[in-house]
Amino acid sequence: MGKGRPALFAMLINAFFVSMMSGYINLKALCITSDVDVLSSITYRGVSLSEYEQKLLYYYSMSDDGTKELMRVNEDVLSKVVYNNIYAALTEDKRIGNCASKAPAILKMLLPADIYSDCYDAYYSIINDIKYFPVAKDNMNNVEVSYEDGWGDARNYGGERLHEGTDIMSGNNEEGYFPIVSMTDGVVEKKGWLELGGYRLGIRSPSGAYYYYAHLSSYAEGIVEGKKVKAGSIIGTMGSTGYGEEGTLGKFDVHLHLGIYYGEDEISFNPYNLLNICRNSMLGFEIVDN
Repeated sequence: MGKGRPALFAMLINAFFVSMMSGYINLKALCITSDVDVLSSITYRGVSLSEYEQKLLYYYSMSDDGTKELMRVNEDVLSKVVYNNIYAALTEDKRIGNCASKAPAILKMLLPADIYSDCYDAYYSIINDIKYFPVAKDNMNNVEVSYEDGWGDARNYGGERLHEGTDIMSGNNEEGYFPIVSMTDGVVEKKGWLELGGYRLGIRSPSGAYYYYAHLSSYAEGIVEGKKVKAGSIIGTMGSTGYGEEGTLGKFDVHLHLGIYYGEDEISFNPYNLLNICRNSMLGFEIVDN
């Protein structure tokens, strides 16, 4: 019996070594593939975050009324998020994408620096400038808003396409009731009517990300293209405009469509988890029925 134990132990060590080398070789093959474009991966653009990562991704300050203001991103946590999501994109494993598993430590050694740098810059740009939730909190009548993860869902108005944002729904479906606030500092880059987006605003943040607010009922006074806006400032009101010629409304329920884009090609990223993080940063307003 005693003599068999060393042999068994050697077999286990050998099996472990073979398994580790096989994983190393497979991972290395993924990392050195010349045509890998992680930023084009739907998995990577999904911005998957565990609950733990959501809690720690930002440093924030707390106001007297309990509202959080997101101050800046925690770069250590962001680095882990980037590696996890790169690994998920390389393997296209939805289970990994949901953070049920973590990227192996060896990925840091094997991953080309330019892939990591491009991926980190994209996440940093779409995350670091966010300060507030884009819909004001109703402190007067306590009407609430809701949203689900609808990024990537099918849409068919104007032809088959994918939904490139998150819809934040009004609890009372009332046109013009909820103020919309800018999530970030930035510059108004686009204003006006789009058939799909109705009255919309596009705001470019300091890091270069593009925040798209669509289906507005109205614009705030003084909002014009080229205007600098501060995070938390009112930019318009929630509505149901779009899906027709200018002025069309009521083709769908009142909501804000929020899109977040990055890069020269304006690749869409999923806002859902970022909205979860900044839900406690809703600025309160005394909203009174018209």
